[in-house]
Amino acid sequence: SDLAYVVEYALLIAGLGWLVRRTVRERDVDALLDVGAVAVLGVFAMGELVVEPFLKEPGVPGLARLLGAAYPILDAVLVALVVRLLLVPGSRTRCLALLATAFAMAFAADAAYSVMVQLDTYVAGGAAVLDSLWIGAVGVTGLAALHPSMRSLGRRAEEAAPPTGGFALVGVALLGSVPVTIGTFALRDHFSPVGYGLTSVALSGIAVARLVRLLRAARRYRASLAAEEAYYRAMVQRSSDGVLVLDGHGRVLDASPAVAALLRVPDAEGLVGRDASEVVHEDDLARVRSLFRRMRHDGLGWSGEVRLHRGDGTFGWYSARAENLLHEPAVGGVVVNVHDISDRKQAEQDLHHQAFHDALTGLANRALLRDRVQHGLVRFARRNGGLVVLFCDLDGFKTVNDSLGHAAGDRLLQVVAGRIAGVVREEDTVA
Repeated sequence: SDLAYVVEYALLIAGLGWLVRRTVRERDVDALLDVGAVAVLGVFAMGELVVEPFLKEPGVPGLARLLGAAYPILDAVLVALVVRLLLVPGSRTRCLALLATAFAMAFAADAAYSVMVQLDTYVAGGAAVLDSLWIGAVGVTGLAALHPSMRSLGRRAEEAAPPTGGFALVGVALLGSVPVTIGTFALRDHFSPVGYGLTSVALSGIAVARLVRLLRAARRYRASLAAEEAYYRAMVQRSSDGVLVLDGHGRVLDASPAVAALLRVPDAEGLVGRDASEVVHEDDLARVRSLFRRMRHDGLGWSGEVRLHRGDGTFGWYSARAENLLHEPAVGGVVVNVHDISDRKQAEQDLHHQAFHDALTGLANRALLRDRVQHGLVRFARRNGGLVVLFCDLDGFKTVNDSLGHAAGDRLLQVVAGRIAGVVREEDTVA
């Protein structure tokens, strides 16, 4: 049975070691150092408090002496691996909590077993509490293996910045050797200077190595951030779309170079500090202000079309998309992306005009005339009024077409249409 226990410990250590290597991404050396620090402290503590007195206990068989000393040390290694996994962002799952509980139970049982053997109070089959802890540890380990969250435990963590939890773990281990030494001296009136010295040297070396690697990782991370910032800055500066950053009151905090071309102003920096509503068309101003207040209050984004004044006195149509990032410390404003859609709006207006107007004279076509007549009949029926439709014909128009050509006939239609349209009222329709 003892051989089976040893094999079980070996498999558990191998499995947890594999999980640590998987979850810490490319920082396998860091994980090894973190686990090593906790393991060194655990071995030192178990060695001073349990293993050394156990090995010196007379009358204990050799195999029992060896196993009694090995179990607490193996437990310390398991606890170190679990603690390292707990420091990985996103890995604190239910199955890991079960594993931590199981190994804590085994650790307590093995430590108590060693102490009871030293005190000659352990009787095989007579220590119900220890047996319950050992059996419970095996059962909880099985529950952890069967738990659905075990599938996600081996996934690599996505860490945005170099983690400092592992280094803090090394620091705790380094400082933890002091109370262990004090506790050993208080319980046994002496401690092992050699063990304390070796432990201090090992933990100090691990701490220095971990600090050097952490500083290098931080330097690489800062360089990566700088490169990413330069990349996105280049994209924004060379984009045809304009980007404005507004504060909570609608004042311009920043403007990309493309804004100058879109609004036909000399320099986008000239907009900084101004109220963005100054460039909004008067007919859209109330709607834009209402949407901005709602967006600032609700924290939601907005997208739509708006007319903006240009530096040359004209106005254009723009597609705008606003995102409320006032809560983001790196931004602290409302980011507005602006794209010129004036050509598209003009094309839409042209298509709409062509659908209801004659291409030659510009007058209303049959579809628009029918719509106007229907609306007029409904309107005048409510008012008990009347509707007048006047039909005009051009005498001799065929003669003009046949003798002077169709170009002359087209020109005649345009002149007549223009004269009639010039003498009717605004609410009248000429078709």
